[in-house]
Amino acid sequence: MDESHFLSVGGEGMLVKWELNSPDGTLIAKIPEQLFCLAFNPKNQNCAVGTRSGSIYEFNIESLALQRQWIAHTGSVFDLLYQGDDLLSCGEDGVLKRWKATETRPDRTLKLSGKSLRCLFMDEATLWLGGSEGKVWQLSLDTFAILSSFQASQNSVFALLMMDNTLFTAGRDAHLHTWKEGTEQNDIAAHWYTIHALSASPDGSYLATGSMDKTIKLWNAHTLDLLKVIDHDRHTAHRSSVNKIIWLNNTHFISCSDDRMIYSFEIINHKSKIINTFAP
Repeated sequence: MDESHFLSVGGEGMLVKWELNSPDGTLIAKIPEQLFCLAFNPKNQNCAVGTRSGSIYEFNIESLALQRQWIAHTGSVFDLLYQGDDLLSCGEDGVLKRWKATETRPDRTLKLSGKSLRCLFMDEATLWLGGSEGKVWQLSLDTFAILSSFQASQNSVFALLMMDNTLFTAGRDAHLHTWKEGTEQNDIAAHWYTIHALSASPDGSYLATGSMDKTIKLWNAHTLDLLKVIDHDRHTAHRSSVNKIIWLNNTHFISCSDDRMIYSFEIINHKSKIINTFAP
């Protein structure tokens, strides 16, 4: 949301608002099914959450009111992204959809894959998607026209981002890949098991990856040098798969895990330390 507040969802169906310096969260909503993803719109303070069953719920964070709910996909919703006031969604059915504000019928629909679409990233007028067949697609945001596509992995692509004309991808192969115009530049064996989380600091200095191997790794975004490995044994961090990492500013990020804990980290001199923990 901002440098001091963030939102979380999980398998217990709770949408919670947190303050960085407080261990106590504010319950926004309790939904009777598993929540897999969320997106926040700072313009109107709306938050959309995607469920295992394919439904999307949208709440206003200030009023706590439910704005709309609808069945969006056949199978789970895996990622959501606001494009202005419009909402983009993708999921298990291999379909990308755009929803206009207040509407529950899609403005535009594109079937891209016979397998799941797992992740979305928006870069100016371009939309990037990664899927379970290991492909990456580049689309026009306005028309959903396919600008390019390529095979990024033999396994699922769970996370991607574009920075400085370089595309970063990660997924089930546990490698961190970089690409320029569909040509691979780097292939780094980054973790032991699946990478679920990939996120860059706002100033582009750092990358953070989170894995099923229970670790978070901090990288120099320009050189891809490994700066720090954060694990439970040495840092009393996560005990299970790390599923999401979000940067609050250039030196603070948060992570969440299957262990049902959220950790807040601060980077000082390229090293990180835990500054708070949250238990949803």
